[in-house]
Amino acid sequence: MLISSVLDEFNLDNLQNYQGKVFLDIQGYGRDRNDFGQKKLWEPNDNIFANIFCLKGTKEELKNIPSKYIQKQKKKILIITNGEYGSEIFSFGKHYLIKPLSIIVCKNTIGAGDTFMANFVIRFLRTTNVLDSAKYATSKTSIFLKSKNIHHESHFFQKEIGCG
Repeated sequence: MLISSVLDEFNLDNLQNYQGKVFLDIQGYGRDRNDFGQKKLWEPNDNIFANIFCLKGTKEELKNIPSKYIQKQKKKILIITNGEYGSEIFSFGKHYLIKPLSIIVCKNTIGAGDTFMANFVIRFLRTTNVLDSAKYATSKTSIFLKSKNIHHESHFFQKEIGCG
C-alpha cells in the first residue's frame, strides 16, 4: 500500500491490521491542517510506526518526526530526498547516497516527490532491490522534471510569438 497524502486525511489508526507492506510519504502528516504550508510534529503511536515498511520524506519533513522513529526506520527503509542533490537511503543496515546524472534546474518541482515515490515502489515490488529502485526512481524523476522544463519553455515560446 502506498500512502501519499496532501494532509493527514488517511487515518492510520488501524494500520497494524494491514498484512501487506506500507510505503508512506510523510509529506501530508507533517503539514499543519490549520495553517497550510506550515509544518507540525508528527508523533504516531508505536503500533502505527511499527507497520511502516518504507518511509519517505524530505530532510525538512523528517525533522518533524521524533528521532526514535527515524532510528527505527533506518532498520527498515528510510528515504530522505534532497532535491537536486538526490537522496539518501537507509535500508536494513545499509546506507546509500543516490545522485542524479545531471542537475535539472526547475522552478516548479510540484510532483517530483510523488514521481520518485511511485517509481521507487513500482520498481521495488518487481525487484525487491532498494538500490536499484532508488536509482530507477531518480532517473524517472529527472525525466519528469526535464519534461516540465520543456513544457514551460515551449509554452513561454508560444506566447512570445503569439502562437498560444
